[in-house]
Amino acid sequence: MARLLSDSDITKFGNIFSQHFDTFKRTITIFKESLKTYSNVNANAYEGYGPEENNQATVTYTAISGNFNAIINYGSIEQNELFIAANRKLEKDQVRIKVQKDCRDYILNGKTELVTVDNNYYNVVSSDAVQTFLNNQYYYFTLQKTN
Repeated sequence: MARLLSDSDITKFGNIFSQHFDTFKRTITIFKESLKTYSNVNANAYEGYGPEENNQATVTYTAISGNFNAIINYGSIEQNELFIAANRKLEKDQVRIKVQKDCRDYILNGKTELVTVDNNYYNVVSSDAVQTFLNNQYYYFTLQKTN
């Protein structure tokens, strides 16, 4: 069967699409659930039997985060009209991010607590939606601003 695009055309258009992402990308930070480390745990103590001061454990929280590239869509009126047809209108205080596979995997692996975009804090409120164009795949998430 004949193809509309040759392999070189597919490569060329795929590279242009990648350059679009590289041109408009910005850095976002994704915070995962903190790692808890317990120390000074008295394994010989029994609750209710003996001095309570000897049974004090120290908990240390270690923040886990990663920086990734994303294209941020704040949902202007024109963009919202396009998404209305697809039943994906952005509500007030929502943004949509377009990310690559490494960021998608980081968001979906474990509990994502917070995402910072342009010094604002957001929660992930959607599952991922994939967009494939020739040889490129990008993933969309909707984020809701927190107080």
